[in-house]
Amino acid sequence: MRPVALSIAALALVSRLALADPSVRVTYPQGITRVELEGSWQNCRYGVTRAGTADDLGIPMYQSDVLCIGSCFVDDRTAVAGQTYYYRFLLEMPDGSRVVFGPYPVLASPNPAVPGYGAPVRAEARIFDAAGRSVRLLHDGTLARGITRLAWDGLGDGGRALDPGLYFLRFKTELGTSVTRLQRLR
Repeated sequence: MRPVALSIAALALVSRLALADPSVRVTYPQGITRVELEGSWQNCRYGVTRAGTADDLGIPMYQSDVLCIGSCFVDDRTAVAGQTYYYRFLLEMPDGSRVVFGPYPVLASPNPAVPGYGAPVRAEARIFDAAGRSVRLLHDGTLARGITRLAWDGLGDGGRALDPGLYFLRFKTELGTSVTRLQRLR
């Protein structure tokens, strides 16, 4: 009886070690903080949260889970050099089970190989109507890297109030372009 009990205990220990948190690799492609979960997580769905403290659960970095087709990573375009952030990876395995890895403390720092990390970037923020016509230029010029708040008052380029409905915000920089849906209610 004793060898069987030890075998079961050893199997439980090995299973627990297999689920131990993997490490993360932090790189700075094009000056952007990238946090990548080490290991192979092919065909898992995952999400990432970022927090300011280890005890905080954080906010999601993606609007929905992402299918991992190689490495699981997040590019944190809003990380500020010199600040520490805590990242958690929330994985759904192919069998439907879920696991959370982290928090991983990451000190965001500039990449010396990328000149101008943290330097302002040229940006354009423009509102389009549902037909794809540009109705308002919100910003055209340089912006500091990090979080920038732009407010839209519901007016078009001519200063007139736009009709309620569906609009799109296109935010374009040399680092990439994003489009966000907006709903004007009144």
